[in-house]
Amino acid sequence: MFKLAMNNDNKGEPNYFDILIDTQSYRRFFYALFVIPLSLIKLALLMLIFGMGILLSPIILGIYFLNFSFFILHELTKFEEFMIEWFLGIVLPKVIKQKPMYSNIFKHLWFYMTDGRNWKRLAYFLVKPILIIPYSICAFVFIGLASTMIYMPIKSVFGHIDFFGIYTTDSFIEVIFIYFMSFIALVGLLKLNSALMKSFGTISRRFLSR
Repeated sequence: MFKLAMNNDNKGEPNYFDILIDTQSYRRFFYALFVIPLSLIKLALLMLIFGMGILLSPIILGIYFLNFSFFILHELTKFEEFMIEWFLGIVLPKVIKQKPMYSNIFKHLWFYMTDGRNWKRLAYFLVKPILIIPYSICAFVFIGLASTMIYMPIKSVFGHIDFFGIYTTDSFIEVIFIYFMSFIALVGLLKLNSALMKSFGTISRRFLSR
């Protein structure tokens, strides 16, 4: 059974409302909200610079572009590491700076292309915008339910509670009960979102491990 009081006599036991005082859960919530557009921006940037490098590869400029593309991939990976550690609380192995020991740009590029970690990182950024969607659903459901809880009393100031025409009531007791159950549901969504984000962080760790 869940404990419904934030302070109870059974110290150390899990508490249903503990999530409300866990700052990491709010970081995971905000991460879930903005991770999709941010992932799309990163993907667009990588596609642009790698695409330019491939298109220009018949000339020497394309080789410089491809080398620069792998450099950007490395920097995005470092940024991703920071995001996952700070927002999700998942510690990743630190990104090791790649230092090709060649002055020749072709050997430089070959060094990047033969490093399997680069392809794992690139695959991660390619699939992340789609992979993250099911993990982010809870955060958007949370926003929808919270918005509805605000919308209902505003819409019903001069009348009874009307839930989009699906459910109506004039009973104050019913309204209190609805809000109580909605609050319980919001806490549950916050807990579920936190668990999903931790799970996604574990998957990210496999892609970005060094």
